Amino acid sequence: MIEFEQFRLANGLNVVVAENKKAPIVAFDLLYHVGSKNENWGRTGFAHLFEHLMFEGSLHAPGKLFDELLQNVGGENNAYTTEDLTNYYELIPSHEVELAFWLESDRMRFLNINQDTFENQRLVVIEERRQRVDNQPYGTAMEKLASMIYDKHPYRWPVIGYVDHLMDSTLDDVTSFYQRFYSPDNATLILSGDISLNRAQDLSEKYFGEFKASAGIKRDFDFDQVLISEKRDTIYDSVQLPAFFMGFPTVSETHPDYLALDLLADILSNGKSSRFYQDLVYNRRLAQSVSAFQEQNEHPGVFGLYGIVRPGVDIQTLEDFTYGHIGKVAEYGVTEAELEKVKNLSISSVINRMQGVANIADFMSRYAGVYQNPGYVNELIQKVEAITTSDIQRVASTWFSPSNRAVLHYLPKVLS
Repeated sequence: MIEFEQFRLANGLNVVVAENKKAPIVAFDLLYHVGSKNENWGRTGFAHLFEHLMFEGSLHAPGKLFDELLQNVGGENNAYTTEDLTNYYELIPSHEVELAFWLESDRMRFLNINQDTFENQRLVVIEERRQRVDNQPYGTAMEKLASMIYDKHPYRWPVIGYVDHLMDSTLDDVTSFYQRFYSPDNATLILSGDISLNRAQDLSEKYFGEFKASAGIKRDFDFDQVLISEKRDTIYDSVQLPAFFMGFPTVSETHPDYLALDLLADILSNGKSSRFYQDLVYNRRLAQSVSAFQEQNEHPGVFGLYGIVRPGVDIQTLEDFTYGHIGKVAEYGVTEAELEKVKNLSISSVINRMQGVANIADFMSRYAGVYQNPGYVNELIQKVEAITTSDIQRVASTWFSPSNRAVLHYLPKVLS
């Protein structure tokens, strides 16, 4: 159980305080409710690009002074971007926590965006994409699969964006994105550790209180209908072994079926005792690896299956046997022992995320910043414990059919 208090400034900044005096440190997470889904087609990758630009200096902390000041007092910082959010975080000695307030408030309103920093970080992101996506085996698989599943919704493009979109963007585009989304009413501050509610209130008001709320952030999205027929494609790439990737549009993480789908994915593929490993890797020896996952998204996400074949195995054979396990769960269900195992793993993960001030701040940040419900972290264990074998069988029967899926085959490129 994480004890916390929260308050909101007049300009909309939401602040969550989880006081913990066990060690003289504070985790400071400033989450902006903006991710790749808030971008427009033709200008993808902006949310992630901003993760880089935010470390290029602000009016009163130019250049690399942000990092230098934190390092000089024994602090550390980083950030990450998803489809739904961007989170900037620091871990800092509690007697220096005012420094984090000053630095983050300065770049919330006074970020130093200029042509040089923009062009430099744009090239950095493009190189990051080449290394992490374009030059990796099967590296583009998930973004290609998403583009098959989503026609309208911005989950159809990757968080890192596309090179041509980044190259076509201008400094005015980037400045407009900053002004639209980097405002106190689109942000949540999570403070975990050696800081009292009164001190958090005083510092929040001092450093963020005078900032104005945005003119209004529109969150209108075009949602796709469930697929009515199967979509298939084949990619020939520089890979050694064939692989398949299969996706089913399912639910958001606030949907009643989300946790059951997440546990189903673990039953199928988590560990050597899982169904996929025992049947497809160990007994039938069809796969080098095979896995399942349920995406954790604010809007309806994807349940995915993927597998890499053993040499000499037909890719369609592995695909059929993998998908067949969904049908078996739908028809026969799962055992209590199987469900108990993955419940224990899930609960253990929740408990681990409640240990240490940095973990606590990060754990709460998503639920506080996206859903305005930091207390959800305290409900998760009970919700996991309530899942039954009937729930697992029901979701397996509900969300999976050949007409509601996209399938992508990656095959080795034939050299001429």
